[in-house]
Amino acid sequence: MIVEPVIQTIPQSSAEREALRWDIEANDMAYKLIVSDDFRYSLIILSANNSVNDKQLMELIEQKLAAFPGNETLPLTASPS
Repeated sequence: MIVEPVIQTIPQSSAEREALRWDIEANDMAYKLIVSDDFRYSLIILSANNSVNDKQLMELIEQKLAAFPGNETLPLTASPS
């Protein structure tokens, strides 16, 4: 199965954010599965190739999250390879 990205570009205006909400609601593979029905929560799933080990991957993810701080709670979980 090939799944196209839900977000093609980052919305820059209220109108673009609202259009994205409509697109997500119309997407059965995203709405209520990847993005909660109230748009407060989103699931991010990452798959790694074998170019880094698990510890390095988690460090890279933490670096990226630190580069874009916010007030959100971001629980991180990992599955053994």
